[in-house]
Amino acid sequence: VGLDSETPLILAGNLAPGLVCVSLAERTAAGFATDLLLRVGGLLAWRRLLADPHVHLAIHNAPYDLAVACNEDLSLVPLVFEAYEAERIHCSIVTQKLVDVALGMRDFRRFVRNGQRVVTKAQYGLDDLVDHYFGEKVDKGGDTWRRSMALLRDVPIELWPPAARRYAVLDAVLHLRLREAQVQFILDR
Repeated sequence: VGLDSETPLILAGNLAPGLVCVSLAERTAAGFATDLLLRVGGLLAWRRLLADPHVHLAIHNAPYDLAVACNEDLSLVPLVFEAYEAERIHCSIVTQKLVDVALGMRDFRRFVRNGQRVVTKAQYGLDDLVDHYFGEKVDKGGDTWRRSMALLRDVPIELWPPAARRYAVLDAVLHLRLREAQVQFILDR
């Protein structure tokens, strides 16, 4: 399950700000099934997913999302540690750093794309890794809702602007796609 949390901005002294929403993505035969849940529903989803021994979570920057969830509901802490111990939490940043170190490319990645040799600085933002694996550009700055999610806290999702809903759901889909691509890359080595 691809999972992402949206929060207000991180501020000095508050590295795990309040939860605005949780987005989920699961691969189906038809593509992706997605869900977008406000804080209370998102915390229930966290609890359900962490407690299910068959669910693996694909999260970009998992420590952040897990800290946000645990900051909202301390009773999730044991479930988080149990899921980590069971190797069911997969952080695409950590995975990529391990891949890069194993290949001797921690500073610069060298690969072939469309028949051309490419050298890029190793960076670990979601947009960087989506570009690396899929050659797709993701707008993580500019005119997105990334820095404005606090405005939507406690606003019913059906009242959210379509662009805000798309932004939140896209992250969960990208987390899952990225996890699948990383696993396939590792298996192909």
